Amino acid sequence: MLQGFEDAFTDAQARTISLALELLENNKKEADMIYIYIYQSDTQIFFNAFFAKDKKIYLLNDWFDDDQINDFFDCGVEDVDNNVILTMVNAHMSLN
Repeated sequence: MLQGFEDAFTDAQARTISLALELLENNKKEADMIYIYIYQSDTQIFFNAFFAKDKKIYLLNDWFDDDQINDFFDCGVEDVDNNVILTMVNAHMSLN
Protein backbone atom coordinates (compact mmCIF):
# COMPACT_ATOMS: atom_id res chain seq x y z
CA MET A 1 0.00 0.00 0.00
CA LEU A 2 2.78 2.45 0.85
CA GLN A 3 4.32 2.43 -2.64
CA GLY A 4 0.92 3.04 -4.28
CA PHE A 5 0.25 5.86 -1.83
CA GLU A 6 3.65 7.44 -2.45
CA ASP A 7 3.14 7.36 -6.23
CA ALA A 8 -0.36 8.85 -6.00
CA PHE A 9 0.72 11.49 -3.47
CA THR A 10 3.70 12.49 -5.63
CA ASP A 11 1.40 12.83 -8.63
CA ALA A 12 -1.02 15.00 -6.66
CA GLN A 13 1.83 17.20 -5.41
CA ALA A 14 3.22 17.49 -8.94
CA ARG A 15 -0.15 18.79 -10.19
CA THR A 16 -0.11 21.51 -7.53
CA ILE A 17 3.45 22.52 -8.45
CA SER A 18 2.51 22.47 -12.16
CA LEU A 19 -0.31 24.88 -11.41
CA ALA A 20 2.14 27.29 -9.75
CA LEU A 21 4.54 26.92 -12.70
CA GLU A 22 1.68 27.68 -15.10
CA LEU A 23 0.82 30.81 -13.11
CA LEU A 24 4.43 31.97 -13.40
CA GLU A 25 4.68 31.16 -17.10
CA ASN A 26 1.39 32.83 -18.00
CA ASN A 27 2.60 36.01 -16.33
CA LYS A 28 6.16 35.89 -17.66
CA LYS A 29 7.61 35.49 -14.16
CA GLU A 30 10.47 33.28 -13.04
CA ALA A 31 11.24 31.90 -9.60
CA ASP A 32 14.24 30.06 -8.22
CA MET A 33 12.01 28.03 -5.88
CA ILE A 34 8.30 27.41 -5.38
CA TYR A 35 6.91 26.68 -1.94
CA ILE A 36 3.44 25.19 -1.56
CA TYR A 37 1.77 25.27 1.85
CA ILE A 38 -1.18 22.95 2.50
CA TYR A 39 -3.04 22.92 5.80
CA GLN A 40 -5.94 20.72 6.85
CA SER A 41 -7.94 20.64 10.06
CA ASP A 42 -11.32 19.16 10.89
CA THR A 43 -13.04 22.27 9.57
CA GLN A 44 -10.69 23.82 7.04
CA ILE A 45 -8.49 23.05 4.06
CA PHE A 46 -6.10 25.80 3.04
CA PHE A 47 -3.26 26.14 0.55
CA ASN A 48 -0.99 28.88 -0.65
CA ALA A 49 2.11 29.37 -2.77
CA PHE A 50 5.24 31.41 -2.20
CA PHE A 51 8.04 32.08 -4.64
CA ALA A 52 11.74 32.69 -4.07
CA LYS A 53 13.70 34.82 -6.51
CA ASP A 54 17.15 36.32 -5.95
CA LYS A 55 17.07 35.35 -2.25
CA LYS A 56 13.75 37.13 -1.67
CA ILE A 57 10.35 35.61 -0.92
CA TYR A 58 7.32 36.78 -2.92
CA LEU A 59 3.71 36.17 -2.00
CA LEU A 60 1.04 35.67 -4.62
CA ASN A 61 -0.20 39.25 -4.23
CA ASP A 62 3.33 40.59 -4.78
CA TRP A 63 3.30 39.38 -8.39
CA PHE A 64 -0.29 38.66 -9.40
CA ASP A 65 -3.60 40.48 -9.42
CA ASP A 66 -6.73 39.32 -7.59
CA ASP A 67 -8.25 37.61 -10.64
CA GLN A 68 -5.08 35.60 -11.29
CA ILE A 69 -4.87 34.59 -7.63
CA ASN A 70 -8.54 33.57 -7.54
CA ASP A 71 -8.07 31.47 -10.69
CA PHE A 72 -5.03 29.81 -9.10
CA PHE A 73 -7.00 28.92 -5.97
CA ASP A 74 -10.05 27.79 -7.93
CA CYS A 75 -7.95 25.46 -10.07
CA GLY A 76 -5.89 24.20 -7.13
CA VAL A 77 -8.76 23.25 -4.81
CA GLU A 78 -9.26 19.86 -6.47
CA ASP A 79 -5.55 19.02 -6.28
CA VAL A 80 -5.42 19.99 -2.62
CA ASP A 81 -8.53 17.93 -1.92
CA ASN A 82 -6.86 14.95 -3.61
CA ASN A 83 -3.73 15.40 -1.45
CA VAL A 84 -5.84 15.48 1.71
CA ILE A 85 -7.97 12.48 0.69
CA LEU A 86 -4.88 10.43 -0.19
CA THR A 87 -3.33 11.24 3.17
CA MET A 88 -6.50 10.36 5.06
CA VAL A 89 -6.92 7.05 3.20
CA ASN A 90 -3.29 6.13 3.83
CA ALA A 91 -3.62 6.97 7.53
CA HIS A 92 -6.77 4.84 7.78
CA MET A 93 -5.11 1.93 5.94
CA SER A 94 -2.05 2.19 8.20
CA LEU A 95 -4.25 1.73 11.27
CA ASN A 96 -5.68 -1.55 9.96
